[in-house]
Amino acid sequence: MEKMEGETPQNMLLEGMLEIISDLFNANLAVEVWKGMTQKVKLGYDNGGTPPYGYRTEHIALGHQNTKSV
Repeated sequence: MEKMEGETPQNMLLEGMLEIISDLFNANLAVEVWKGMTQKVKLGYDNGGTPPYGYRTEHIALGHQNTKSV
């Protein structure tokens, strides 16, 4: 966050608005990431990490040097 000059009411208002906008952006980003991860699982793709015991990861070819983990 930027350093504000002085403790004027205008600067306090601007700082509060910037914090609210930042919080809104972070909340929206979390929702969008969750939607993307959920969609990948519904399609049968892997979201990363170590597979659970008894499962294995297989890579499928999608095109020129592109693969997906399932």
